[in-house]
Amino acid sequence: MFSFTSMSGKVDVSVNQSHGPRTFKLSGQNYHQIGSLLPPEGSNPKFTQLYIYDTGNKVKNRIHAVRRGQNVSKLHTEIISDLKQMLDEHNVLAKTFIMATDLF
Repeated sequence: MFSFTSMSGKVDVSVNQSHGPRTFKLSGQNYHQIGSLLPPEGSNPKFTQLYIYDTGNKVKNRIHAVRRGQNVSKLHTEIISDLKQMLDEHNVLAKTFIMATDLF
């Protein structure tokens, strides 16, 4: 909901053979994927796209980005809005991506 990028690398899922929490192992070079600054037509924004696309619906877009099978009523829009505002005011990366809004 508040991530700028997704993490990637060479993923080994063979360590996930138990009934415990989902586990994976990254090896080699790990990296962050930033992807496009605009979502594909008909897709919901995610990661960095949440900071620059459809800025009139920032909280709603963040909820849709994480709601897969979750009970949306458990997500408190006021808390999401407050956290978003805090990041927008104090996080250098958030400020940078918000400035990109002017380009689009």
